[in-house]
Amino acid sequence: MAKKKVVERYEGDQNYQFLHERVSDLFAEKLKSDTEKLKKQDIHEISSTSYFCPSIDSSMERATLLCESVARKIFPRESSPEYQVVSEARYAYRVRDRLRKEVLVPLINALDYFDDSGTKPCAVKKYLEDVKGGHGGGKCNIAAGALLRNDIVGYADDVDVGQVAELQWKAMVMGFKKQGKLNNCLAVCDVSSSSMAGIQNYMDVSVGLGLLLSQLSEDPCWKGKVISFSLNPELHLVGGDDLKSKCEFVRRMDCGGSKIDLHKVFDLILEAAVKGNLKAEQMVKKVFVFTNTCFEVANSGNDNKKSCWESDYKAIRRKFKEKGYEENAVPEIVYWKLDMLVVPRRRPGLAIFGGFSADLLKLFLDNDGQVSPYHVMEWKQPSLPNTIKIWA
Repeated sequence: MAKKKVVERYEGDQNYQFLHERVSDLFAEKLKSDTEKLKKQDIHEISSTSYFCPSIDSSMERATLLCESVARKIFPRESSPEYQVVSEARYAYRVRDRLRKEVLVPLINALDYFDDSGTKPCAVKKYLEDVKGGHGGGKCNIAAGALLRNDIVGYADDVDVGQVAELQWKAMVMGFKKQGKLNNCLAVCDVSSSSMAGIQNYMDVSVGLGLLLSQLSEDPCWKGKVISFSLNPELHLVGGDDLKSKCEFVRRMDCGGSKIDLHKVFDLILEAAVKGNLKAEQMVKKVFVFTNTCFEVANSGNDNKKSCWESDYKAIRRKFKEKGYEENAVPEIVYWKLDMLVVPRRRPGLAIFGGFSADLLKLFLDNDGQVSPYHVMEWKQPSLPNTIKIWA
């Protein structure tokens, strides 16, 4: 019955048919591209598309038939003589099964493939080892955008490639500084072991993005600083002389539990701005909160009562105005729940979205921290300087 309803809507609604075809085209094109990358062992270049393609027996598939449509486009009838002599139902069954066995399962296994430590992708270490061993005389050609921030952070303390990870990090930061992006942002990093656990090693994501924003931020008040995710947040100047020690500093920040007092976050920012005698144009523009806790829980306070963000934000604006900062100087909160896909939504002074993948991170960095359904739709692949030469 579900399949019948989908077919009837597809045949009777041109707009729905157009949308269905474009979505299945995107899935098919990306999965074919990822399969080619897998064949070349470019595992760190594979997108997370395979995670989100509807599985054969899922409720999503019964409601959309997207999996079948994608399978038909990857394995059309004319691609094999055996498909041309079987019934339509048999053909659909075979290509769905083939999509699962030959495309989705291998790609998902590749994305989930970890080294002996169980936490870090082998492809990342292989890349760092290749950089380390591939250039004699201490001169390294490093692709600034080759690795994700969390990939680099995950190997900062590695005995074999820690020094190369440091060089990779410097090249990446240098590339973004040349672009002049994300230089007016501040990060709130959740590094509590209870909320940031997971196979994707979300703590490395939080630490990596927090450190990146801190190093791209500008003086006099924001450079090198991050805020801890807590009911009593603190504005920290990140200590340490190298990437390893900086990562350790951020990981040791006191992040108690799964709640945060955003009022106090704004108080910290306002206090620093007043103390530094900052003009409105020097105020940090965006505050990114990196966590695995959903906004409603994190912002509920000690008594677990639901907070009204609109009222909170009015009070925050009032505080800024009392100190001489008009509404356009009040930073926007960008709340990023890393471990779960969340439909981007906006409230006054607040943007909420979720999920983590290489593509989403590139979108975030390419658009100077702007992420919305519109940006996702219009996004083009970013371009960092291809190679930056660094003397080891």
